[in-house]
Amino acid sequence: MNRSRLLLVLAVVLAATRRSGHKRTPAIWMLAAAVVLLVGSSPAPAAFPGANGKIAFSSTRDGNTEVYVMDAGGTNQTNLTANAAYDADPSWSPDGTKIAFESNRDGNHEIYVMNVDGGSQTNLTTNAAGDYAPSWSPDGTKIAFVSDRDGNDEIYVMNADGGNQTRLTTNVGDDDEYPSWSPDGTKIAFDSDREGTYQIYVMNADGGNQTRLTTNTAWEEHPTWSPDGTKIAFTSDRNNPGYPPNGLYVMNADGGNQTNLTTNTDDVFVPCWSPDGTKIAFTDYRGSNYDVYVIDAGGGSPTRLTTDAAFDDDPSWQSIDTTPPDTTISAHPAVSTSSTSASFSFSSSESVSSFECQLDAGAWSACTSPKAYSGLARGSHAFQVRAIDAASNIDLTPASYSWAVVSSPTSSGKIVSCKLSKTSFPSSQAGKVKLTCKFSPKSKVLKWVLSLKQGKKRAVVKRVSKTGIYKAKYTTTVTKLFAGKRIKSGQYRLKLSSDNNSKTLKFRVTRYSRG
Repeated sequence: MNRSRLLLVLAVVLAATRRSGHKRTPAIWMLAAAVVLLVGSSPAPAAFPGANGKIAFSSTRDGNTEVYVMDAGGTNQTNLTANAAYDADPSWSPDGTKIAFESNRDGNHEIYVMNVDGGSQTNLTTNAAGDYAPSWSPDGTKIAFVSDRDGNDEIYVMNADGGNQTRLTTNVGDDDEYPSWSPDGTKIAFDSDREGTYQIYVMNADGGNQTRLTTNTAWEEHPTWSPDGTKIAFTSDRNNPGYPPNGLYVMNADGGNQTNLTTNTDDVFVPCWSPDGTKIAFTDYRGSNYDVYVIDAGGGSPTRLTTDAAFDDDPSWQSIDTTPPDTTISAHPAVSTSSTSASFSFSSSESVSSFECQLDAGAWSACTSPKAYSGLARGSHAFQVRAIDAASNIDLTPASYSWAVVSSPTSSGKIVSCKLSKTSFPSSQAGKVKLTCKFSPKSKVLKWVLSLKQGKKRAVVKRVSKTGIYKAKYTTTVTKLFAGKRIKSGQYRLKLSSDNNSKTLKFRVTRYSRG
């Protein structure tokens, strides 16, 4: 089950019930007689360094908790979920096109995913347990999350479509929460109370090698990796012991050099890095309610982004993908072919991509692999294909391939002439006797057969079939025509036949000899 935050607000009761029943219920603060229940949230994964996009967050401004989105400066705050259920814990996909979040609209807390405009809201986990705190893997293929389906809060991972839900942590009786992927996808940071108070841990992406990074008596939560993978931001109550955490800290990825970025003693929750690594957004309670703030990654004075009277928290920063995909052609016709049809197979370096194709000087048009063409004219042709990724980045250097459709073997090519340099010679001189043939038109495909017979009744001594693109002349010797066989004395007939004409030559070998 999800945990609650208990907060006493002076003379005001703002009942925003958040994940009731979680065992980590905070102590009652003696500031007034009213109690407000607030929700914790998962940090957004610091996927890949990129351009800073929008910030998703949750808010109670419409009477119940919804997922909102705003520009990085706090403007254009828009409700995306817009229903009567509890929706929170937004987490951007690495390509910035989808948002995973938590909702109880089906009767219990589940992980959902929606498009960036709030469309196509889909339940991924669909079970009777409580599931929350989604975190996308850097490659966008998996989502880590927290579930109490086995009796206590543990870290799970599933495919981005909800399939193959697998438990990674197995600490019976203790809680493991708030997963955050390292930018290279090999590790997951999380917090756990397995050794008393909540501390920051890290494990391999398959759940192995679980290692504690923070080792003090303070309450420390909400780890989130920096985009370059060198640091982890987290929250801690070491400045003013007592839940909830009241300081924003940053440490090296191995747990060293733990540094406090905030000096106030108010509540601090749910940090998330900007995709370019220069800032950290977080939830802070300063005065009367929770709001989303942003601070330089090296510390300084925070800037308040939300200023309404509602509770705003759970920030997650969108990474805008500015890197175009790379396109590869994997199958294509031969560089020279008589076929007037062609088929191309191709792929993109990014799994979620569409394609546009262009043939010769034609217009670019949408296509899929394989792309087939028919009825091509003879001559040279050029094919290009470019990938377009989910962020609409277009490959600016399309993959290309050039080939030629040439005349078929039954073309109008002819044998113009054939002659031997000698028509009577001894076998010992056969290597010096040349056969020269001329073809027309020049450099066209011509199928022709050369046959060599001795007398009228003997079988073919040598038969040669040639098909290809020839220049004006073909030259060989009589010795090569016999292909190493004995050249016997006698009368020979040499015939060259194409599909359109033939030429016949006669020559005489004057005496027997081995060629």
